[in-house]
Amino acid sequence: MPKLRNDRFNARKSGFREPKILHVIAMEGRETEYAYFAALGQRARENLTVKIELIYNHADKSSPGEVLNQIVSYRRRHGALQSDRYWVVIDHDGRSNAMLDEVCTNAAKIPHCMVALSNPCFELWLHFHLRVLPLPSFQDHHDCQNQLLTVFPGYTKTSYNVEKVLDAELFNLARAVDNAERTDIPGHTVEPWPRAQTSRLHLLARAVVNVPALPQQSAAMLRKEKERERAKKRADTAERKAQSEQSDIGTSTDNDFGEDSVA
Repeated sequence: MPKLRNDRFNARKSGFREPKILHVIAMEGRETEYAYFAALGQRARENLTVKIELIYNHADKSSPGEVLNQIVSYRRRHGALQSDRYWVVIDHDGRSNAMLDEVCTNAAKIPHCMVALSNPCFELWLHFHLRVLPLPSFQDHHDCQNQLLTVFPGYTKTSYNVEKVLDAELFNLARAVDNAERTDIPGHTVEPWPRAQTSRLHLLARAVVNVPALPQQSAAMLRKEKERERAKKRADTAERKAQSEQSDIGTSTDNDFGEDSVA
């Protein structure tokens, strides 16, 4: 059993103000996820009852079991309070069901430890900030990452403008949480990790910041943007079809000419 951290334990015994709820976040990536949660941690400071601590993945060990071990090591080094919360932020990334089931089972043995998995990858969570439902059905994490560039130009896993997704009013975060909650079916109380294309990071977001309601005006604007996306997609599809038909006509003409020459 991990020991209680002396400073927090003594503050509670001495009658000082109740300490903040500590949320410890371990994650796969050293850059993409860390940059996001560092920015989210700045916003969490406005919540007087919450503190975020990030575990930096120095060794770049990204398997689900290794990310969970970061939490185990943290608790061993720093101790734990009953109020502490732990988050294992991982991606599906085509991993086997058995591997993901195992990490969820082991995480459940740690008090207040939640696996926040994004399926197929963390970039889906960024999509959720910038788009409205329905999203495309991504083939895999590579497809999800590549298509993010259509709504987030200039994005790379090693460098991106976090303020693009975490705006000052957190309306983009509100959109992400709403999108994730709508697609997280049947939900974390039924499935330890989501089989559907969604992200469990909505649970973490609601736990650490005061997520605002999505403004109705913003929602209406997003619907219009979505209609424009659909119209563009239909136009692109029609153009490709016309080009294909034109190509078929040209091929048919060439074949007819060849047959007449032989005759």
